Order: sequence, then C-alpha cells, then structure tokens
Amino acid sequence: MKLLLAAASLGALAGTCVANDPSGGWLSYVTYTDPQDRRITALNTTWNVPSKPESLMGSNAPGWWFGIQTKDGDGALIQPILAWGYEGDRYTIFDACFDWTDGSWHTSEDSYTVQPGDTVSSSITYREEDNSYDMYIVSHQTGKSVSMNYQIQDAQHKNESQAYFVLEHQPNRCSAYPSSGLCTFENIYLEVDGEEVSDVAWEAKQENPMCDSKATVVDSKTLKFEWDAKADIADDAKAVLDEPQKWTDATVNENDVPELAPVWTADIVAKTSGTFPGVPHETQTYTEYHDFTNDRRRVDYTDQGFTKIYRYDVQDWDHQPFPAPKGYKMRLDSSGTPDPLSCCWLWLVDSDTGENDKMLPLTIPTKSTDEGATTINGVPVELWQANTLIPIKTTNDFYIGNNSVPVQVNTFSNVLGKGTVIANTTYTNFVAGPIPNSTFDVPDSKPTFGKCKQCGVDPECPMQQCIS
Repeated sequence: MKLLLAAASLGALAGTCVANDPSGGWLSYVTYTDPQDRRITALNTTWNVPSKPESLMGSNAPGWWFGIQTKDGDGALIQPILAWGYEGDRYTIFDACFDWTDGSWHTSEDSYTVQPGDTVSSSITYREEDNSYDMYIVSHQTGKSVSMNYQIQDAQHKNESQAYFVLEHQPNRCSAYPSSGLCTFENIYLEVDGEEVSDVAWEAKQENPMCDSKATVVDSKTLKFEWDAKADIADDAKAVLDEPQKWTDATVNENDVPELAPVWTADIVAKTSGTFPGVPHETQTYTEYHDFTNDRRRVDYTDQGFTKIYRYDVQDWDHQPFPAPKGYKMRLDSSGTPDPLSCCWLWLVDSDTGENDKMLPLTIPTKSTDEGATTINGVPVELWQANTLIPIKTTNDFYIGNNSVPVQVNTFSNVLGKGTVIANTTYTNFVAGPIPNSTFDVPDSKPTFGKCKQCGVDPECPMQQCIS
C-alpha cells in the first residue's frame, strides 16, 4: 500500500483535524447512515465505465466511487475508485483511503486501466479480527483486479456507519467530463453488523455541483449520476476549484494552460540521463508524425535508416483473448519511403500488465502553473510547470512558443531516493494540422501470407532487432 500525505491537507490538518466529509471537492453524492450508528460490514456494487471526455484537459481527475465513513465524516474514508486522468488520459481502477484521523492518503500498490463500456465490480468487507476493511475492484472485461486492506487507526473510536456514492472533482470545463453524461451504480448490497439492509433509505444530495450534475435514487439497489458535458461553468462556481483534490496535485491553476494540437509533425531531439540504475544516457534524433485524433503515430530515424509506425487505431483479432494494436518497423530508402519488404511487426501490449498499449497526446496538465516569460533555444516562450507526486516525484517544464507551439519539454524525476531520471525533448519545425493517411500505411501482416513478418516468430525479424 502506498502512503502519501496530501499536500493540500498538511496545513489544515496540522495538530487536530478540522475538516471532514463531505469534501468540498464533491459535486453530487448519495448517502445512507445507519440510524443506530452500527458498523457497516459489507458494501458491494457494479457500474459501467463512462465514455471518454471530449476534452482531455481540464478535468482534475474526476472520480466515480463509493465508500464508507463515520457518521460525522471524520474517520477513515474507505473507497474503491474509478477515475479518469489518474495515470494519464485513460480510466484507472484502484483502491484508496483518505483518513481524516491524521490527514493521510493511502492508495493500493496496483492500479489498472479500464476502457469505456467496461463493467466494474467492487466490494468493501469488514474483518473483525483486526478491525480492518478489505477493498476489491475488478474489470469484468480484462479480469484485472486490485485488492487493498486498511486497518482502522486506534485513534478512531467511531464506527464506519455511513455509506457514500460520489461524483468528485470539479472540472475547469464541462467537456472534460465524459460526453455520455451518465454513470449508474447497480446491484448494490449493504450489510450492517453482518446482516443485509434490504431496503436502504438512500438520500441524494448536492455538495458543489457543476455541469448540471445530479444524483438520483432509482431504488435501493440502483443509483444514477448525471451531468451535462456541454454545459457552461458559471463564474461563481469556479471558486470551488480551489478545493484540495485527493488523487491529483492539490494546487489547481486558475489560468487556462495552452492546449496543444492533437495532430502535428516535428523534428525532435530527445536526451535522457540520470543517476537511477539502468537509465540510458543517450540522444535520439527523429521526425515524429503524431496523429492522436486517429490513434496513430510514426517515428522516422532517418540517420539510422528505419521507421517505426504505431497503429493503435487497428485492433487485430489475431491476438487472443482480446484484440490488440500493432507496431511496425521498416527500413527507409534514400527518399525516406518505408520499404514494405523489410517489414517486421509486434503486438503493442504491455509485457508487465498484459494490457494493450495506449497512445497518449502531448498535453500540458491542467494543474500547471505559469512561471512567466523566458527564452530557450533563442525562442521567446512561456514556461509552464507541473509537479506531481504519483507515482514518483516529478517536475515537468513546458516551454511554449507563440500559437501554442512546444519548443522544449524538460522532465526531472526523483525515484524514491534511488536516483534521478532526466529527459530533455526539443521540438523544431513543428507543424500542426492534418497528416496524409498514406504516412501511416503498412503492409499486410496476416499470418502465413502477409508481407510483414512477426517479431520473435519469423527468423527474418528477431525480437531484439524489432525493439532496438
């Protein structure tokens, strides 16, 4: 289990805890408190992952979660979570606990990516032998699950007698919330002191709603959350964005950070170094064709005579048990054209998690701060800085020129006291706009008769050659 002290909470929670739930960062929620203040011993539910947001920025990592807490909201908030933006531009499931007893924030060691439309089930179960709770969350589609146990602190003398279902973290713009505008919790099971509560008297409430958000009690086993991704945010509502966010950096920048183009071409020089064991000390020079809108990317290493094409947009059913995208490597001829007869391919699948790789856009986090004007590489720029703690302490400096053109991006990470990782990426000849479809053409890679051969399977395409 990871333990972090929420930066925004340190001042407020020094000495005696003075805050509690509901948090000011909640939009809409549903609650139930046992009338006799008895202990909740089990709470289970199932819900679907919403669609992707139209805007990939400005969302402050919205979360859809349920959990348990004391009747006064001042103890351990036990909460399995589905969140967008927790680990980049994707949905993530994980377990967590924000404990108001000492202001500490705890998260599970594991977390997994889930896709829009996936079904997620989760449970919270009490363990009497050590006064703790087991959290569990699983994706039905991938089978990936996260478990975490949290022991109630000795300083907490109240029962966990209150249940919550919550929509949390206000956006800077409503388009940063999923366009589907709906998340429904179903098959809810609540148990108090080991006995099922058959007809739960849920109450729907508003804390700091935005984007016309609301919670609705459909019945004792079904709760519905709705919002309007096309709504406008009123000026007087934006002050709520100052509320601390638990699973994002607690500082929310009120200024609109530059929105970088999703489709672009640029010449890039990328340097890496550092003291962390195994980090490469190298410089790579290449031309990148970046089409995030259509989930495809090409990188030409002209000096080395080859190109790599990443086709995240094509999900091939030849991969089992689920379709996966493919990556291709080909030699470049003297005119810079890929040679299809030299083609090798591999599955774009994470070797550690078994999940499909995802294409990520070049974006500046919404919680970045404007550090002012400066000059880099002889170009006048504005410096935007973002600091993160999860999963490791990292500082990102974005040097942005006129018309939101990136000039350089520097990253410095301190890996848990074991060393540093430093990356400097310089962009020149940056052109935003459509890229011809032919740029991403690849030969047929079907087994047996395809021109492109599989890495690590065909002797013409050894795996080491493919990944170098």
